Amino acid sequence: MKNKIKQEMEKIEIPKNLHKRSMQGVNQGKGKALFYIFFIILIPFSFYFYANFFDRYFPWNTRDFTLIAILLYVLAVIPLMAFLAEKIAVFALRRGLNKGKNFIIFLVILIAIPIAITINDHREKDLDDVINFNTNKFEELYVNHYIWWTDKREHAEEIKEFFSQYRVKKMKDREWDKYDLSQEKKHFNITIYSNGKITYASVYENRLYIMGTRDGYYKVLNGPINIEWIENLVEEEFMKAEWSE
Repeated sequence: MKNKIKQEMEKIEIPKNLHKRSMQGVNQGKGKALFYIFFIILIPFSFYFYANFFDRYFPWNTRDFTLIAILLYVLAVIPLMAFLAEKIAVFALRRGLNKGKNFIIFLVILIAIPIAITINDHREKDLDDVINFNTNKFEELYVNHYIWWTDKREHAEEIKEFFSQYRVKKMKDREWDKYDLSQEKKHFNITIYSNGKITYASVYENRLYIMGTRDGYYKVLNGPINIEWIENLVEEEFMKAEWSE
């Protein structure tokens, strides 16, 4: 019975115009999917650059100014991103993404990229890669909020070398929340200005909280971190400053 039905279905000829319409429908569906994919990708990127632009060139952050900036983003930037997403989607279809195989490969790559980024983000790293700054473009740093300040490059190189001894791994927020910081005997805060960027770190013997380069919470794998080394460095520099006066 099934074979007879199959044979009868194979005899049916599909009109060419109907075939073309169905292909157009498929391409339109792919075009819409690509539009939404590119639009979703462009929105966070545009917001990041938009926010950084205003922070750099318009540093006064009053409530009215912030509301104007948000309104401008909604009325101008978001429609612009929609326009760009449409153009990119059309271009992508013309370059071959209208083909089923290419479209599937594109989706697989699109899914693989955030997975790869997440895996890389949570792998083991050297601490100087996490608290990363360019010593050649070093400007200044502060230890424990202005208790000690320096703009000497040799100090930056010493501290970077000190950080390179330790291996760290990113923690989930809930892991950090469960950890009792009161068991950490010592810690220090450091703020580094380099190449126009700011990196802040709260460094404990076995845990770290970092903002600026690789935001997040980290655990030290080969700790504890020798906090006394930083304390001795600060003390030595204070003594040098007193003798030079």
